[in-house]
Amino acid sequence: MRLRLQIAVSPLGSLGPDPLDDEGVGRGLLARLDRTLVRGGAPPAMLVVRSDAVWVIDLRPALAARLDPHRFVASFAGDPSALCVGVLGGMRRGGAGDEPPAPVAGVFIERRDGRWWGAWRDLTPEGRPVATDHDAILRARDGATRPGGLGGWFSRARFEGLRAHLEPAPPAPPTELDN
Repeated sequence: MRLRLQIAVSPLGSLGPDPLDDEGVGRGLLARLDRTLVRGGAPPAMLVVRSDAVWVIDLRPALAARLDPHRFVASFAGDPSALCVGVLGGMRRGGAGDEPPAPVAGVFIERRDGRWWGAWRDLTPEGRPVATDHDAILRARDGATRPGGLGGWFSRARFEGLRAHLEPAPPAPPTELDN
């Protein structure tokens, strides 16, 4: 299947002084997410930290194409240059019993060695962050159970032999200029 994606590429240092520091990277992404939420929403995106750059990929085209989002993210984890993959932006947290899923915004990153870091913000019905005195952060190093539906991307990529095949889009055809 072919899918047109927009990939925002940033230098590796854009995540902070140490791109392998889960806490620093996660908190930096959480601060960016907060700023985006205040401006009016945070669409779901995927983060791919490569050995040479940081990619942020809008997930809406993959979701609109009804691709399995877990498998889609895992296909990027199959790239040998991927040091870390993750998701950020608007999500839904499953409700208990008859409760509907609640809107949340979150950051979840996973390393090739299985380490992970995640944080979530509850959202108002308008999509604004709910004020809180503490961050809801879970980490593998604390012995927390990984949230369902997130992570396991590197092992899935290895098990299923997944790897995204990317090619640049052809340039737009030239258009006549109106004078």
